[in-house]
Amino acid sequence: MKIEFQRVHRLGKPVPGKSRPIIACFLRFQDREIVLKASFQLQNKNFKVLEDLPQEIIERRQKQMTKLKEVKKKGLS
Repeated sequence: MKIEFQRVHRLGKPVPGKSRPIIACFLRFQDREIVLKASFQLQNKNFKVLEDLPQEIIERRQKQMTKLKEVKKKGLS
C-alpha cells in the first residue's frame, strides 16, 4: 500500500524536550480514512492521530455530544 501526501509540515518553533505536531494533507480521501482507522492501534503510545478541524466545528460537536450522552442514558439510541 502506498499512501501519498499532498503536503506535510510541522507546527510551531522547536522547543528542547518537546515534540512538535505534524500536519499532513493526504492526496486521496481514502488514504486519510485508512490512517485514521489504523490510529486506534496506537492507543497507550506517546503520540496521537487527530483530525485538524476548525474551532467552530469542534464547539458544535461538543454541544451535540452532551445531547447524545443524554439520549444514550435514556436508552433511545
